[in-house]
Amino acid sequence: MDEQKLEAAAGKNPVSHVGKIYNVLAMRLSAALVECVPAVSAAQCLIVSQIGAPVSEPALVNLKLATHDAIPPAQLGRNVEALVDAHLAGIPRMVGELISGVIAVY
Repeated sequence: MDEQKLEAAAGKNPVSHVGKIYNVLAMRLSAALVECVPAVSAAQCLIVSQIGAPVSEPALVNLKLATHDAIPPAQLGRNVEALVDAHLAGIPRMVGELISGVIAVY
């Protein structure tokens, strides 16, 4: 699946620039959904921030899932929710990896 980014990453502050952080998070979450939820064949993720809210509390996490055998994504509930929650909780660690260069943005 082609990766599509909504935000340029170069030169952005990896500690507070939600566009940079959410781009990486959305790519990781999409990949994890395909890898960890057997019924998911493809995933797209859109994460939207809210001014004044902590980076770890986005205003919206919108997922578009394609499933094997036309399984309705609504039936995947808890598995998908658990992955989203884990990735949101891991934002501070991920920001540290961005700062230290462990995560390549390109």
